[in-house]
Amino acid sequence: MTSFPMPLFYFDIHDRHGDRCDETGRELPDAEAAHRVAIDRARELLAAEIRGGEIHLSCYIEILDETRIPVLRVTFEEAVTITF
Repeated sequence: MTSFPMPLFYFDIHDRHGDRCDETGRELPDAEAAHRVAIDRARELLAAEIRGGEIHLSCYIEILDETRIPVLRVTFEEAVTITF
């Protein structure tokens, strides 16, 4: 059986600490899987912000394809549900 390489996705973080470019990327089956990874990462980053007493929902993770073209953007706001 022939196996084909999975697409490579990069996850650049844009938050209150500045812009951090993903230099290694991650092989994933498709953009939907990349979206799930970005949601999980945004939640991890938000958890750290909460421990520090702040939340910046305007921050985001930009998902880029293997040619470093942006394909999706996941905002921190999108990663959580806030109810009052």
